[in-house]
Amino acid sequence: MNTECESAGTGAECALASLILPNLILPALSKTERDDPSIPVSRSSIKNVFTKIDALLPNFAYEFINELIKLNEAKNINMNEMVLRSEKFVSSEEYFIKRSEFKELNVRAKQLKLILSRIPDEIGDRKAFLETIKEIAAAIKKKLDAVNNLFETMQSMEIKQILDLRKREFVKYSKQFSNTLKAYFRQGQSDEVYSAANCLISQTNLILKTLKEYCDN
Repeated sequence: MNTECESAGTGAECALASLILPNLILPALSKTERDDPSIPVSRSSIKNVFTKIDALLPNFAYEFINELIKLNEAKNINMNEMVLRSEKFVSSEEYFIKRSEFKELNVRAKQLKLILSRIPDEIGDRKAFLETIKEIAAAIKKKLDAVNNLFETMQSMEIKQILDLRKREFVKYSKQFSNTLKAYFRQGQSDEVYSAANCLISQTNLILKTLKEYCDN
């Protein structure tokens, strides 16, 4: 099973690249379809093209958006912040697992991602941000509890092993997020926080996509 972004830079770069398509490109295509239904090419067709190219070239969507930014001379755009903010508007269809035993995980994953998406709005208010951090910690725990509960319902050892790997990766990035927050309060580097939050979102999506692929067919 491939990771979201394989052999294409650091974990943070891979996480950001993995979120460009679902967070920026697909919502833009959906909006274009709604605004002008007469467009002959469907969103699904373009999505398939982007998805296939992205599978072969994991940084393609990221580079595509970067080129658009350059063409429009939008020099002050922070990609990590933009992608993190966009999470609140993302459809969960791609990551939603229909089987009833995954209901709790669906809910907890969505809650965590939505809380993380609030960081850019609240990081400048220390009191509000500290409260958000507490919410994130609680949401991470609830999501891990939901993952752990699934082990009891799964029969396949292969799926259990894959899920355990994904869970351990998520825990690793959760610890990195915590360390990044500590560094932020010492050094004030907000972009590092945005990047670490995007890593958590990417890892959450990867758990959902893995389970959807193996269990929701």
